[in-house]
Amino acid sequence: MADAPTVAAERAPAEPVADDEGAATETGPSPLDATPEEPPRSRLPEAIATVVVVVAGTALILSALSPSLLVTDTTPAGGDMGAHVWGPAFLRDSLLPQGRLSGWAPDWYAGFPAYHFYMVVPSLAIVGLDVALPYGIAFKLVTVAGLLALPAAAWALGRAARVPFPGPALLAVGAVGFLVDRSFTIYGGNVASTLAGEFAFSISLALALAFLALVLRGLETGRHRASAAAALG
Repeated sequence: MADAPTVAAERAPAEPVADDEGAATETGPSPLDATPEEPPRSRLPEAIATVVVVVAGTALILSALSPSLLVTDTTPAGGDMGAHVWGPAFLRDSLLPQGRLSGWAPDWYAGFPAYHFYMVVPSLAIVGLDVALPYGIAFKLVTVAGLLALPAAAWALGRAARVPFPGPALLAVGAVGFLVDRSFTIYGGNVASTLAGEFAFSISLALALAFLALVLRGLETGRHRASAAAALG
């Protein structure tokens, strides 16, 4: 009985075939010859590393702000902060009952136009929290909100800009470095300036990064226009 033919170790070259006009052409490789593609690389380790970095940076800033004091009903002080404590209470007790967001205050000698030249939105947030929390705690939580939001806002900007890993996480690290910079106390944005009374600046800085992130994403998708307008406003 004749032996069965053996399979050739190497595949024979493609044989020429005739096309419709009689010209000889070579057949292409068989689909069986295609090399299987490598499976997509998992991004889970990168995502975990990014979350750890952003959360750790935020926790570092929170620890520097003495969390136990933030939830203690005391009066904030330091720099201009002691004077700012007056503002949301005046807004709550005098302006809002009249349906106004600004108006003449009789304080400070002959009086002055309250909230004509200063940001009212942070004070509105304090008044809103004061419904459920003691005034001192509500005031302190709002004043540090911008500091705690900045690392995440920097990460969001990097992600919206399609910065490759580890770029967005490094932006969050850079934000933490800026916040703890002690070389200035009045230019705004860092911890020292915020605790001196410029808390509206740090809130606006975090919102500015969020606004840019929404704009970048909106340019790609056409969405988030209302959110971007709210962050800018």
